[in-house]
Amino acid sequence: MTSTERLNKSSEGIKDSSRTMLETEDLGVTILQDLHSQRQALLHAHHTVTNYLSCFNLFCVFFE
Repeated sequence: MTSTERLNKSSEGIKDSSRTMLETEDLGVTILQDLHSQRQALLHAHHTVTNYLSCFNLFCVFFE
């Protein structure tokens, strides 16, 4: 294999690695966005349940 062929092969390997890195980064960003959305949904659910429990407890105390 000539030096030019080795250089071309190495360049292709670097391009493939760079493409893989960018795809992995995009996937990571998507996962982080999904996790953020899930966290927001869980916090909203927690807040809703906490409010309902407070109202329920107030209702129970009122009728004791």
